[in-house]
Formats: sequence, C-alpha cells, structure tokens
Amino acid sequence: LESTAEPELVAQPLTAAKRYREAAECFLQAGRAAAARYANPEAVAHFTGALDALEAVTSSGDTNELELRIRIEMGVPLNASAGYASEKVEANFLRAEELCISTGLTSNLFFVRRSLWNFYLDRPDLHRSRDLAKQLLAETSCGENVEETTLAHRALATSYFYLGAIGDAAREAEAGINAWATSNGDFDVARYGEDGPAICRSYLGVVQVLAGRVDTGLANCAASVETQ
Repeated sequence: LESTAEPELVAQPLTAAKRYREAAECFLQAGRAAAARYANPEAVAHFTGALDALEAVTSSGDTNELELRIRIEMGVPLNASAGYASEKVEANFLRAEELCISTGLTSNLFFVRRSLWNFYLDRPDLHRSRDLAKQLLAETSCGENVEETTLAHRALATSYFYLGAIGDAAREAEAGINAWATSNGDFDVARYGEDGPAICRSYLGVVQVLAGRVDTGLANCAASVETQ
C-alpha cells in the first residue's frame, strides 16, 4: 500500500471490508509515524491495531514476518509508555523472540533479548538479567555490530552494579566505552532507545566515585551527559 498522511483512517474501512492484512500494514505505517514524533501511547495503539487485524487473517498466507515487524517497531514506544517492567513488554518481546527463531530472521534477536534484559532488570530479577546480559555479550563477541557489543557490555555492567559486584561493573562499563571508541559513527538512539556509550561512562563514573576516585568519577559522569 502507498503511504498516506493518515494511514489509520485507511485502515478502518479496510478492516470493515475484511481486508485484514492490508489494514495491518496501514496501522503499522500509522504506528511508525507516531513513533517518529515520540507520540508513544498513540504509536502503541496503532501497533496494537495492526496486531488485532492480523489475528483476523484467515488466509493461508504466513503473517509471522509481518507480526515480527510490528512487534519490533512497537518495542521502544511500548517501553516508554508502559514502562520497562510492564508484563505487556515481556509478552511482546517473548513473542518476538519466538518469531525471530521460527522465521529465521535472527538479526533482530539482539534487540529483542536486550529488551527482555531490561524487563528482568527492572522487575527486578537481577540474576536473570545478569545471565541474559552474559548471553548477549557472548552472542556479540564475534560480530561486527559495535553498537550491539557496546550495549551488551552496558547491560552486563548494569546488572553487576545492582548486584553489588562493583569491580565487575567497572570492567564491563570500560569495555563498552572502549568498544564504541572503534566506531566513527553516531549511536542509533532511535533504534535502541538509549545512548549506550554515554550510559557506560556514567556507570563507570559512579563506580569510580564509590571507589574513592572522586575527581575521575565526576569527570566521567559529566562527560556522559555532554555526549548525549
């Protein structure tokens, strides 16, 4: 379907006409547009409309790939509107993980599992978050995606920090900073919902302050704010 100014208005008559897959595509466009202007509750409502439309599809065509696209794009707005610890967040990303595996579209697995890590951290289920962060790091260690490697170190540093393993937290935060130092680009905050290198630096700064290296720690905390 061609893009329109208000695709959600097109989706409604398509739904009434039982053209459910086309309606889902329109709701997806509407959700994407709302997310781009940070209208998070509106975006989630449109993405939810897309998922509802897909549930009504009765043809033999496979809808799993489209459902995965919807759930991936709904991720950041859902986190922002419902909160990282919301059961809706867990349900969305567990289903997305299942779809990544069943469709073979595993390029999205890191994003999905890191979002689940965030959920378990905020519940809080700290040991589960630490184990998932270790899995993320193991899965990115041989890859070429520096953003994902940086975020995996950030995740593990955060889990260690809240578990009281301060030395381990400092090591992982510094590793995240060093990983990103090999990149010349800008961190994709829109996709991941945060600035991974800046957060690594902020955790490193806090840990250094706790360890008595106050000046160095405060400098890193200040630098983390300046980079965002």
